[in-house]
Amino acid sequence: MKGVLARARTLVARGLYGLRSPFNVLVLGLLVGVASFYLWTATSSGNPIHFGESRTDYYNLLGDAFLDGQLSLPVEPAKELLALPDPYDPVANGPYRLHDLSLYKGRYYMPWGPTPALTLFLPFRLLGLGDMPENLAVALFSLGGLLFSVLLLRLLLRRYLPATPTWLRIAAIAALAFENAAPFILRRPAVYEVAISAAYCFTFAGLYLLFSGLLAKRTSLLRLALGSLCIGLAVGARPNLFVVGLALVLVWLLLAPREPIRTLRVRSAVALFGPLLLCVVALLAYNYARFDSPLELGLKYQLAGVEVRKKDTFNLSYILPGLYYYLLAPARLNLNFPFFHLPPPPAYPGHVPAGYDGVEVTGGLFPNVPILLVLPAVVPFVLARRLKLPLGLGAIVGTLALIGAAIVLALSFAFWGTTMRYEMDFLGLLLLAALLVWLAAVSALGKSRRVRRLFSVGGAVLIGYGALVGAAISVTGYYDSLRTGSPGTYRALERFFSPLPTLATMIIGRPILVDVVNPTGYSAPINYGTAGAGAASFWIGRDPAVLEIVSPRDGEFMLEGVLRRGPSAAPGSRLIIVATSLSRDDSAGRAVRDRVGRIPVLVSRGLNEVRLRVIETPPPHPAPTGTAPEQVAAVEGLHVTSVRDLPSARRTATLLDSGRATP
Repeated sequence: MKGVLARARTLVARGLYGLRSPFNVLVLGLLVGVASFYLWTATSSGNPIHFGESRTDYYNLLGDAFLDGQLSLPVEPAKELLALPDPYDPVANGPYRLHDLSLYKGRYYMPWGPTPALTLFLPFRLLGLGDMPENLAVALFSLGGLLFSVLLLRLLLRRYLPATPTWLRIAAIAALAFENAAPFILRRPAVYEVAISAAYCFTFAGLYLLFSGLLAKRTSLLRLALGSLCIGLAVGARPNLFVVGLALVLVWLLLAPREPIRTLRVRSAVALFGPLLLCVVALLAYNYARFDSPLELGLKYQLAGVEVRKKDTFNLSYILPGLYYYLLAPARLNLNFPFFHLPPPPAYPGHVPAGYDGVEVTGGLFPNVPILLVLPAVVPFVLARRLKLPLGLGAIVGTLALIGAAIVLALSFAFWGTTMRYEMDFLGLLLLAALLVWLAAVSALGKSRRVRRLFSVGGAVLIGYGALVGAAISVTGYYDSLRTGSPGTYRALERFFSPLPTLATMIIGRPILVDVVNPTGYSAPINYGTAGAGAASFWIGRDPAVLEIVSPRDGEFMLEGVLRRGPSAAPGSRLIIVATSLSRDDSAGRAVRDRVGRIPVLVSRGLNEVRLRVIETPPPHPAPTGTAPEQVAAVEGLHVTSVRDLPSARRTATLLDSGRATP
């Protein structure tokens, strides 16, 4: 007991001594700020953290199952589902299924790895804290992965690049915090993100323990074993991360020459590979006990929006579109807050293979995290021996880059689509490799101050751009959930940053329709040159749509588009679409006549909201009921144009027809 207390006092003393360093204070402040940002992102979409509640999310159910001594979830499938001729038919099972769970022999199973339940959800329960909130789990795993990646960066810089300036170290840590895909996945912290963030956390915990054990003055077998265990836990969360095991091979290649005695080499090998192999064997047994096959994860039996077992996987034709989305697809820059938006749209410009229909929003690494361009750019210089990385660092960087590239290629080859959350599997690895190469290049240019300054500032600018994109896409996530979950917070942020798009419209010289907020959404031909929402087409029900328009000045403008009757309109009724400018308290209307209609609106300089609603005369009786979106009127190709751009006679006719009093 005295030894434990003495060790604790030593650690506290070291921590307090470390705070005397300005660099450590800066890092601590940055990490506290990042932790606050992560927690805010995970909880600001109308999903605050509450403790002590009973939860039915899948990982808490898996924890219940483990406590009950079973592998299937403690939820009985609906009798109607089991009675279907084909319970995997996504159309037939829609009303009855638990989405994305695996159904096998009349029981529900998890198609995601058990690591989060074993390492966080169950301990949380056993400590008497109740069920673990999913958003807290994703935030904790993301923070854990970030901390271990920062520790690994610190370890490698101290060993190989000790002269790196403080401000460059801070820039590198900021890149690891904001460009690792964590801000994006935290906006929608569900079961998918729990598994991915857990794998991220244990991957970097394992890498840090492995390399700190290897690079210590005396090789630490304990750290090697713990590192191997963490890599095994990462595989237990995301089995596709088995390629991270290449790091163990590198450690062994660097370690073996140090151990001339065969007995010591055997001990090192057991410590290094044993825990990972035990985890893999346990995962194979877990799969066999559930699906009668050690290699079956449950994907074949998954109840999703498509019939997964009939989808073609591991198809060579998927590689090119997959690599495009994961590596090359830039974020769209437009005037709609938060200004950066992930594709598609636009979609992959090449040939789309048959069945390749699972693409969700995905941003390419090189345009959105441009510091990664250092990796391909430096290859010719390394091969020509014009850039020599410190002995040992080159092998570590090469291994990290190889592992990351292998995961990108495997994901592109395996699935019929892409999704942004998968980038957390490989982005951190590639990012750390790129940062180390950048800092090594800066160090190698020490004799040329001008070139060194150019490389330093240029890299920092690339990091700043990537961090800006990472923060921006964290606002929207997959489903714009900050706007829908916390509309007040979203509007406050949008108003705060509205001078930026206002300045852009002043340069352009005309107002821009930047967004259509509508229950049924909208469609428009959008490309990388589209400044706002484009020529938007959408349905209007009996609930209004809201147009967001950014204007360079106060004035009157025209909403122009084709106005048509919709199938939900009562036969023989008269439809008028009314536009109300909320900033100017002004309304004008236009009859729906299945042709181009123009509605004048008064707007103020800056961000404006215009409510668009349909008035039906006589009103339907009885009032429509049901949850299906109504389609009372269709608006096609809506855009904003200046009244001055219309001929004077047509302008007068439009104003009189709108029903607004005109001078």
